Amino acid sequence: MLIPSQGSNAETLKQESMIVLAENPPLLTAVTLEIDEIIKECEAA
Repeated sequence: MLIPSQGSNAETLKQESMIVLAENPPLLTAVTLEIDEIIKECEAA
């Protein structure tokens, strides 16, 4: 679970998320596939 550092804003949170994903290739792949699915559903709608 990602715990934001104190006083973090959206930009910091985004950077921390990217670091977590970069250190976790299987998670990055899963997230990428999820996003692709959502995009396809939006385009089909």
